[in-house]
Amino acid sequence: MGRRNGEGKDIAAFKAQVRRAFQRIQATLNAAGANFDDVVMLNTFHVWQGPNFEGDRAAQFAAFSAVKDEFMKAPYPAWTAVGTTALIPDTGIVEIQAIVHLNK
Repeated sequence: MGRRNGEGKDIAAFKAQVRRAFQRIQATLNAAGANFDDVVMLNTFHVWQGPNFEGDRAAQFAAFSAVKDEFMKAPYPAWTAVGTTALIPDTGIVEIQAIVHLNK
């Protein structure tokens, strides 16, 4: 997920961007007959220091975690957060990969 033209680079704007990304994931899960309870692994790739976010790594991680917890409840899936220097597109701040297991 990344910034849209005109969006801020502060914590509030970042949380809105993360929320938008999780809403897209939720729509994909629902289309497959799944929900966030079916997510068994979450991998996130973060540009901790870049031109699209004003805060530091701790601020970004805390903001991301807070929004993630709006969508995902305990017991939480396994989660790996990895730092990187860039994402595609250039406005990217975080890439989210959700691995789902369905018993069907």
